[in-house]
Amino acid sequence: MDYSFILKKFISTSLMPLSVFLILFFIGLFLLWGKQYKKTAKVLITIAFIWFYLISFYPVSNALLMPIERTYLKFEQNNYQKDISYIIVLGHSSKEDNFLPLSSQLTPVTVVRLVEGIRIYRQYSGSKLIFSGGKTKEKGSHPLRVKNMAVALGVPEKDIILIEGPKDTFDEAVAIAPIVKNSSSVLVTSASHMKRSIALFSGQGVAPIPAPTYFRAKKESNFSILSFFPSYSAIEKTQLAIHEYLGIIWSKLIGNI
Repeated sequence: MDYSFILKKFISTSLMPLSVFLILFFIGLFLLWGKQYKKTAKVLITIAFIWFYLISFYPVSNALLMPIERTYLKFEQNNYQKDISYIIVLGHSSKEDNFLPLSSQLTPVTVVRLVEGIRIYRQYSGSKLIFSGGKTKEKGSHPLRVKNMAVALGVPEKDIILIEGPKDTFDEAVAIAPIVKNSSSVLVTSASHMKRSIALFSGQGVAPIPAPTYFRAKKESNFSILSFFPSYSAIEKTQLAIHEYLGIIWSKLIGNI
């Protein structure tokens, strides 16, 4: 059992914005039942709800996420005239359920990454697609599901390389680097995930061209009174931003970047 991986996941989950809200709220709620700590309880519960409002407020979530998403520009073929040998599509998540069509077994993030990878692949004759990700207790693996979707969309099997087993982005970089080290490559992942991914691949001696996709933080065109109300979408973006900032800090602390 990989205890360092479990510890990393536990710490990161505990520091997520929603987790912080729940921790503050339940500690406050617990103290509220005692006679000695009612003031402290009220303060903690108040802070918890102020925190919840902030993380669910569009301007806050955009301000956190946009800088990290816009570290790299979108991929344009005209900016890279040289041949590309590999298009690396990093894994996200999927779940096998034969009741569902294959496209619905992949998360929206995975589908967007795959579509961007195929778009770039079609621009470079002779290139190969690399799909990576972990194995699950279910039959097959995430990369295999992505491959099956790519084949269904017309990509020949001979042009697909699977990297099965990596648990996180660092493991993906370690597994993929030897394949692409002496060739030109493009790295496809979510815009929020790109900064950390490029740093991790650089740590393995590889410099892929970034091709960020699935941008979530967008400039507000219609700012209205509704923008001041809590939003689940804003919470998602705040969670995503904090997850990436924590990932970068952790990677630096353990020397991966």
